[in-house]
Amino acid sequence: MTPIQIITAIIGGLIILSYFVDFKTLLSKFKKEEVMSEEKLQDVMLARNNTENTTLASVVAQWEKLKNDCESRGLAEASAKLEEVFPLLIKKG
Repeated sequence: MTPIQIITAIIGGLIILSYFVDFKTLLSKFKKEEVMSEEKLQDVMLARNNTENTTLASVVAQWEKLKNDCESRGLAEASAKLEEVFPLLIKKG
């Protein structure tokens, strides 16, 4: 057999084999798992705790701060859009 025929036979064999074997699961067994560093793990846990402790009052306070910052910097259009998006958070009176 010539080298071209051997290569063609190997490629054909791999194509036929791919119908019977899932190469992704086979390769995932040999793939090295990424180990998270201690610092990164602490950052992830801190971020998760911060999101779990978010209350409606803190969201409203952040919205008010954003709106006030927009108004103080002369961003009237941004302030108006905030009022459109969050109409229930507008202080009346």
